[in-house]
Amino acid sequence: MLTRRDLIGTIAAGSLAGASSLLFASGAQAFAEEAPADTSAPQMAGMPPFAKPVTTTQADLASSPKRVLIVVDYQVDFVDGGVFGRIEPAVAIEQALYEKVKEYQDSGDVVIYTMDTHPSDAYADTREGQFNPPHCIPGTPGWEVYGSLRSLLTPQRAIQILKGTYGSPDLPYAIKLIESQGTRIEYIEFAGVSTTCRVLHNAIIVFNSFPELPMVFDERTTASYTDERTRAQLDELEAWGFYVRRRS
Repeated sequence: MLTRRDLIGTIAAGSLAGASSLLFASGAQAFAEEAPADTSAPQMAGMPPFAKPVTTTQADLASSPKRVLIVVDYQVDFVDGGVFGRIEPAVAIEQALYEKVKEYQDSGDVVIYTMDTHPSDAYADTREGQFNPPHCIPGTPGWEVYGSLRSLLTPQRAIQILKGTYGSPDLPYAIKLIESQGTRIEYIEFAGVSTTCRVLHNAIIVFNSFPELPMVFDERTTASYTDERTRAQLDELEAWGFYVRRRS
């Protein structure tokens, strides 16, 4: 019999190009033993549940669909105080993003958050490193989740996925593992920074991996370098088939 304890799992990614010894770890709850065997999949590791179980049977899970919120790279280096300086629109969404994550967690829905992660001694040799200064180095303040979100976006309360470039191929894998437990997903929502780069890359990966699932953006919880760039990108995403909740 499955419970919410069975639904959320650890996703471990492969090694970063140029740094084969670095594993992209992530954490949350272990998936149930009923999950299909996959010898190519990363090894699962168990951790405490992030929310009180709210369903107990397969029938309950199927009849009570879960929403999935993906928060992309809301880290110090991309918001305020990091190598890219203070990005006012990213700072401005903190409260709305905090409320969004808390609402998902309190209602027993699924929260996934990505963490941009680059080893300082290898980043300059990567494709991305040719265009950006070193950032989001593990163990530095710039790598940490920004501000009040740090209390909600933890491996004990959500699914953490560390990634070594703009988009993460592990996101569809994590979502498919959740579905494999019998959970019916209502829709997937995207948030975080920046709308025109890392959020965009991850949204497109997931959009094409789940062509029949509704995909949602809330203008209050995503930001780029300027509000104008954010709105322009959301207009484009809306034209592609994403649902966009506009500011009131």
